[in-house]
Amino acid sequence: MDYSKRLLHKNTFVAMPLLCVLFLLSCEKPNVEPTKPQNPDSEPNASVDGYLQVSPEGQFVRDGKPYYGIGINYFDAFFRLMRNNNTSYTQGFEVLKKNNIPFIRFTLLGFWPNDLNNKYLNDKEGFYRKFDRFIADAEKYGIGLIPSFFWNSTAVCDVVGEHTNQWENPDSKTIALMKQCTDEIVKRYKDKKIIWAWEFSNEINIYVDPMGRTDDNHKWMYVNQVNVAEGTPAQRTLADSLSTDGLRLGLKAFSAIIRKYDPDRAILSGNGMSHQGIYRRYTTKKWSGSDSPAEYTLACDLHNPSYVGTITIHPYPHNENAGYFQNPNNTFDDIIRETMRSAKELRRPLFVGEFGVDTSFGANEATKFNEYLSAILAHKVQLAALWVFDYSLQNGSWNITDTNPRKYQLEAIGKANTEFQKNR
Repeated sequence: MDYSKRLLHKNTFVAMPLLCVLFLLSCEKPNVEPTKPQNPDSEPNASVDGYLQVSPEGQFVRDGKPYYGIGINYFDAFFRLMRNNNTSYTQGFEVLKKNNIPFIRFTLLGFWPNDLNNKYLNDKEGFYRKFDRFIADAEKYGIGLIPSFFWNSTAVCDVVGEHTNQWENPDSKTIALMKQCTDEIVKRYKDKKIIWAWEFSNEINIYVDPMGRTDDNHKWMYVNQVNVAEGTPAQRTLADSLSTDGLRLGLKAFSAIIRKYDPDRAILSGNGMSHQGIYRRYTTKKWSGSDSPAEYTLACDLHNPSYVGTITIHPYPHNENAGYFQNPNNTFDDIIRETMRSAKELRRPLFVGEFGVDTSFGANEATKFNEYLSAILAHKVQLAALWVFDYSLQNGSWNITDTNPRKYQLEAIGKANTEFQKNR
């Protein structure tokens, strides 16, 4: 399977279901007030403690000590509240607390242009009221928050009527809007310790440097989802592709705004797995094979620059046997090992922001999951987040709850967190 098809396969569990998110979410019965426990004394009263920082040695630190923990992606936890006043995430928080899951990663400003426009830019009072409540609930349950600001990075461009390549233009409306949103939100919530880190986007790096600009034989690019009803243009062009330079400019501007108000909280790129030959493609401007291990380190640096200060990857089954590190039979373990080696060389901690297996593995699902989790633990990855909790659009594939057959994954990462806590 070629690279573009493998990416499309992976994105079917995030992007394609979101094409119908408005319809499905609008069918949910709003639950404006969460159900109160019968016994007031049983209400959670968890300790918030501190947020994540990065030490000079390149480690994640929390409350003055190196921190190890495995959380989970709760993609639409705030999204459902933002769109439909649905507070069912509170039941999810209770489940996560019970299973010793310390933090969640989630979309902050929605997905589509209309989310950003209608639910934030044109209703900031409503947005802040809801996010204040969401934060208070997270504090009550002691669930750390990693908000990903611009999950669908093209939504920013669509709102201002620009193509995606305007991430490369420091004077663009795209960059200006990104700065505005980041400035307003970080300034308001910088003192909330329950927010563990700030994240830029979701997997924006996967789609950079398409060779359609210079090579007509490779016109593949990330053609972002078109959904006119949700505010996108009717079609995309090659101007809706992004370069590594544009990615770096966006990350630099995002990081600068955060550091203006928040001097030491961890910043995350939100990146997925780069193309296996991205460094060569960036430097030669042509398709020239897979990166060596040394070039992979340079690619990690390119896509997770020093001003971000951390490295993020999202390794999945389709990244195995894909030719990473000039090895046609690379494994998940190879990816974790080589990225940890790169992280240590660059003195930046690694966040495996997504990982997991779906039900397509059948009877081998648990074995494959345990293989992936074991690699993360064996190579001493400090921070990771499983995909995905309580996400009904992926029932039967990726969704993990405490009531479906994939609950063993919650229990497994909870057990790992218990061992981390014993060894602190």
